[in-house]
Amino acid sequence: MSAIRLASRYAKSLLDLSIEKGQLEEVFTDMKAVKAVIEASRELAVMLKNPIINAEKKQKVVEAIFGKDSNYITKAFLDLMVKKGREPYLLDIAKAFILQYNINKDITPVKLTTAVAFDKAFTDDLIDKLQAKTGIQNPQIKVEVDESLIGGFVLQYGDTLYDASVSRKLELLDKNFSNNPFVKTF
Repeated sequence: MSAIRLASRYAKSLLDLSIEKGQLEEVFTDMKAVKAVIEASRELAVMLKNPIINAEKKQKVVEAIFGKDSNYITKAFLDLMVKKGREPYLLDIAKAFILQYNINKDITPVKLTTAVAFDKAFTDDLIDKLQAKTGIQNPQIKVEVDESLIGGFVLQYGDTLYDASVSRKLELLDKNFSNNPFVKTF
């Protein structure tokens, strides 16, 4: 079974259980923490994927890192993953859980990359226009600043990418000039 499929199935099961027990928000917070910790620690990610390290040691490490503040559902889930030998997929499962949570709550993550920091009023106006044109109900915006864009912005949500940056316009202009049919290229 592929890692994506496996992660999706475990995430769906965890989501369903947490909804059934009324603990969805707590488990969501825990899974965001699991994702953040594993992404931040290369050593932890390597240890979880290492087949030489036995399950007991992995269990102790996972319990020490996530056991204190986690919800009882999350603790039991992480324990089960290690016992079943699925700990190499914890990062993928956490990502799949967050994705399925967003789908369940009808939340659309929106990434806005700008050349300079915009004020909140401009960002809110941009999100209002995005909602009016696309019908997105609950956008969850993440703003990043990338000076290499020179000016403008790049908006990404779902499978859609809208690049209104000056660097992209210059790139297209350069491409159009290099494909000039009136200049011999031999």
